Amino acid sequence: MKTEQKYDFRKKLLEIHEKDIRNNSLLPKENEFELKNSSTIYFEEDDIVIKTAAEDFCDYLKTSMGVCASVTDSQSATVKICSAQKHNIDLKDANGYKGFMIECTDDGVNIYYYDNRGAAQALYYLEDLMTFRKAPFIPKETVYRKPIFAPRMTHSGYGLDIFPDEHLAQMAHEGFDVVLLFVKDVNECKGGHVDFNDLIERCKKFGLDVYMYSYIHCKKNPAEPDAEEFYDSTFGKVFKECPGFKGLILVGESIRFPSRDPRIKIDHDEHKYFSPLNIGSPSYPCSDYKELVDLIKKVVNKHTDDVDVVLWSYNWGERPADIRKELIDSLSDDITLQATFETKDHLPGGDMIFDYTISHAGPGYYFATD
Repeated sequence: MKTEQKYDFRKKLLEIHEKDIRNNSLLPKENEFELKNSSTIYFEEDDIVIKTAAEDFCDYLKTSMGVCASVTDSQSATVKICSAQKHNIDLKDANGYKGFMIECTDDGVNIYYYDNRGAAQALYYLEDLMTFRKAPFIPKETVYRKPIFAPRMTHSGYGLDIFPDEHLAQMAHEGFDVVLLFVKDVNECKGGHVDFNDLIERCKKFGLDVYMYSYIHCKKNPAEPDAEEFYDSTFGKVFKECPGFKGLILVGESIRFPSRDPRIKIDHDEHKYFSPLNIGSPSYPCSDYKELVDLIKKVVNKHTDDVDVVLWSYNWGERPADIRKELIDSLSDDITLQATFETKDHLPGGDMIFDYTISHAGPGYYFATD
């Protein structure tokens, strides 16, 4: 077994397409279309996401399949990528965000998309088909696809808050919609300095949004007279300087606000208050969480529109279901609730409570009761 040096895994993460995976002994079946040298790809909409995906598709064919292909402005192309709406194509169940139809015949491949991200996903889907087949053969059939849910979020696997373009491309191939940054201030992350606006722009060409996972400590209760001014100077400042953020995630262990809920006791010594071991508002669904979230959303909306504000209830998992539900029911309709699917339940055959696992079939008790 080869001994790897530290961070050798990053080399793999920067390899978007695996080299030379074609099995040259394979021949296309009667019901398969073969992409050959000089194949061309045409897209009718001048869009950065579609253009990036089309160029990626050409690179995949060359790198993985040994097939030379190119983008063309001729409509008599091997692979045509067109808007379903413009051509009055019924996408059926795929008529929605990231939806697409692929129609493969003896004459070539037609892709009809709901939106630009759907066009990109269609090309990634074709790449997957050829990778599994180990040959540039595509079944002559019509398929419809769209995601089961959205968004799908991920942190960087390359390094804390580090996002090279190649890694972003891989995320798009895997069907992710959103990358997450641990934000402490403008251009300041848990992992160090990051140019937020640069990352946001780089993500756009891959059809990815950027969400701010807040590490801004909420030092004021929303009922305090200067609370709005304080939160505008923290959360508001980030969105004023970086209006391209599409979402904001709030989770108890990182926001840590001084709740006035009489059911909890908080040590207001600042050093102890921000200690991870502090028992207080982070781990309890306080009655004034709603007011805090509403206030933060208000200051954010002063600077940008349509921000997805997410309250992640992770830290409340071991609290009684009726108390959790009381707060959830009180949240404003424009707030997204995130409840972790597989956590805070008992492992089979024991009393140990797990914190994320793929060994548990179905949702954990915490998710099911939220």
